[in-house]
Amino acid sequence: MRYWITAADEHSRVIYNQVIEAESLSLALAAAQQAVPSKHHGSICITDEDNNPIVEGGSHTPTPWYAACWSCHAPRTILVNDASRLTGKRVIAECDRDEDAAFIVRACNSHEQLVAALREIINYAEACDDDSVELDNARAALAAAGVA
Repeated sequence: MRYWITAADEHSRVIYNQVIEAESLSLALAAAQQAVPSKHHGSICITDEDNNPIVEGGSHTPTPWYAACWSCHAPRTILVNDASRLTGKRVIAECDRDEDAAFIVRACNSHEQLVAALREIINYAEACDDDSVELDNARAALAAAGVA
């Protein structure tokens, strides 16, 4: 299968852009990680031929994230503590509005807990043989979050 690999540095500058032929996504990712410099601290994006992002067993930057006035590029920056960085922090995103940054931080920091709660609700409802609208809503919410 053909995978499009793009890597960007911590300043979102593309440092690697290549099409890789591989039998699986994990082999394509391994090839990309070998090709990208070892001190790479940005992001690697893998897409299909239609430019749709592909995710397989990947993980996001660990939480907790927080918003602060950090750079001159935006009024509010979403950060995570990262001891491997000279500054001790890594930028997740920059936001033009404080409200947007606060919303992103709340959503991301609570995501795992909300997913776990929805799964418990679904398991309980299924064990009780409950086929309610609320159960359908819980399943739809997990699907919308991409973790169904």
